[in-house]
Amino acid sequence: MKTIYTIIINATAAKTSGALTVLKECVSYIEANVSQDKKYHLFTVLNEFDTLKNITVHKLKPQTWVTRIKWDNGGLQKWCRKHNLEPEAIISLQNTSTKYRNKAGIMIIQVVYYHNTIPLYQRNGLRGAGYKLLLYRYFYPFFVNKNNSSSHYVVQLPYIKELFCKKFKNISSERITVIYPNKPIIDIQNIARKTLNTNNKMFAFIYPATLFGYKNHIILIKALAEIKKKNQDLLEKIILYFTIDEFSKKIKKIISNNNLEKNIKLIGQVSYQELLSYYNSVDALLFPSKVESFGLPLLEASCFGLPIIASDLPYAREVLEDYKNKYFVNPEDVTAWAEAIGNYKEYRKIMLENTNFQENSWKDFFQLVEKLVLE
Repeated sequence: MKTIYTIIINATAAKTSGALTVLKECVSYIEANVSQDKKYHLFTVLNEFDTLKNITVHKLKPQTWVTRIKWDNGGLQKWCRKHNLEPEAIISLQNTSTKYRNKAGIMIIQVVYYHNTIPLYQRNGLRGAGYKLLLYRYFYPFFVNKNNSSSHYVVQLPYIKELFCKKFKNISSERITVIYPNKPIIDIQNIARKTLNTNNKMFAFIYPATLFGYKNHIILIKALAEIKKKNQDLLEKIILYFTIDEFSKKIKKIISNNNLEKNIKLIGQVSYQELLSYYNSVDALLFPSKVESFGLPLLEASCFGLPIIASDLPYAREVLEDYKNKYFVNPEDVTAWAEAIGNYKEYRKIMLENTNFQENSWKDFFQLVEKLVLE
């Protein structure tokens, strides 16, 4: 029986945003949990993993759509044959499987960390998503379905598993495992507070999200505009921070057309540490997003005991299941959001953390990989 197993981590497309977070957490877990019976090989286009101790890193050139398709459909196998590397399993951190047969001609075990939920949602949930994201909606599923005969999938929420099963009916639910993401470990006492550009009499909300249509920033702007129309004095007590660049002309124009410059501040993309400082300084989190694989800010904000006003959708209800300081609003109802924001006096911070998440769930992930390899 073989005592040392070789496992490939295919992450050539994990370069930014959530995919990069997943990659960093995966690498961090391996680095902190040395395994004598496994050898890990990471394929990446990034430089920041050059000094790993427990993972052999193979740096590739940045990939286009075309070169990635070639890599996933024979390129990886060709590279491994050329370099005399024969894996027992492949971990894919980029949603899709690869075409890989061992020397006996058998498709090897693959574990895919699936975190691109755009293909799973209905078209009406993606209004305003833009051309690139609609390509994900209609084009990407072909590659998820390709080469998946020996693949197992990990998703972050039961609801996402349900959507996945509906979308990919040819993939058995037994091959889909729900593993919640890591619970943030935040030393709240040592998080600096931001000096917000407002006076202490204003109630400060934050919405940390990239400017995609389905993130639903517009509903919050419309809600403030409605408050302004009905109660100007109330509006003067409210300020909202978007993590959007101040040079985003389209959103800035909408804000200007509604004369809301004093109430909506564009603070740009901020570092994780700076975002924690904002959580520690604002009074509540708004989260009207209509499409999420998880919604990590919900979990982060709960660690600070912030009141959370979120879309009344399954992903938000599952993430916040054990959290008390929460309010749910129809993501399409402007008046309901205006009322929720206008009720700011009812909101209070609490000191209660979410309890439905492990501090490091990657242990479960790698136990799944080992189980599949040994079967």
